[in-house]
Amino acid sequence: MRGISLAILEEMQHLTPGKGVALTTDFLLTMSGIGLPMVYVSNFSLGHKLLQRNQEDTQRLVAQPRVMWPDAPESTVWADFIDACIAASAGRVRSERKVFSHEIYRGTYGLKRAAIHLIVQAYVQARSQNRNYIELGDIHAAYISSAYYSYRIDVEELERIAIKQKTKRYDLLCPFGTPTRSNVVQFIRTERDNRVAQAAFKCALTAEERETHKSLKLDTDMKAQAPKRPKRKPLGKPTSDDLGNAFTNFFDNNQDD
Repeated sequence: MRGISLAILEEMQHLTPGKGVALTTDFLLTMSGIGLPMVYVSNFSLGHKLLQRNQEDTQRLVAQPRVMWPDAPESTVWADFIDACIAASAGRVRSERKVFSHEIYRGTYGLKRAAIHLIVQAYVQARSQNRNYIELGDIHAAYISSAYYSYRIDVEELERIAIKQKTKRYDLLCPFGTPTRSNVVQFIRTERDNRVAQAAFKCALTAEERETHKSLKLDTDMKAQAPKRPKRKPLGKPTSDDLGNAFTNFFDNNQDD
C-alpha cells in the first residue's frame, strides 16, 4: 500500500497559557520542519496571536487558513442537526419542526455546542413546570436563564459583530477578515427588528392589556398545548324539598298531557 501521511494537531490554543504564543510557534515550526504534511486546528484567539508574530513566522503558519463558520439557518447541515436532536429527544420536543429550528438558531447563532446546551436547559425548564416535553416557551426561558448566561453573552456579541463588523472580543472575531455570509446577516437583522417591534408593542400596552397578552401566550407555541375541556360545576346533593318539588313538577306535567 502507498500513501502520504498527514499530521493533524488539535486544540493548539491550549498549548500556551496566557497571552504568550512563543511555545506554540516553536512547536508548529518544528513540526513543519519535519516535512510531514500538517494541519493544525485552533480558535480565533490563537489566530490573532500568530498574526502578531514576525512575517517569517506568519508566512509559514497562517498563510493558508481554512475558516470553519457556523451553519446557515436554511442549510441542509443545520436541518439534519435539528432532526437528529428531535430524534434523540424521543418525543420530548412538541413544537413544529420549522419553528423549533428557527428558535434554536436564534438563541445559539448556529453553534452546535450552544444548541445542545440550550435544548437541555429547555427540558430543565419544562420539568420545573411538571412537564416531560419541551414547548417553545421553555426555549425562551432557557435562553434567559443563568445556566445559559455564558452562551447568551457570546451569542448576542456575535449578532452585533455580524451587523457592525467590529468588537473588542477578539475570541469571537475572525482574524482573517472573511466576511460573514449575507444570509446570516439578514437573519440576524430580521430577528433584531422583530425583537424591537415586540418590545415596543409590549411597552405600549396597559397593565390590563399586558395581563391579557400574557394569558393568551402569544409569544409561545400554541400548537404544543393540548385543548382543555371546560369543567362543569357540580350540582351538589339534592335536598328532600328538591326531590319533592321535582316529583310534583313531573306529576303536573303528566296531568297536562
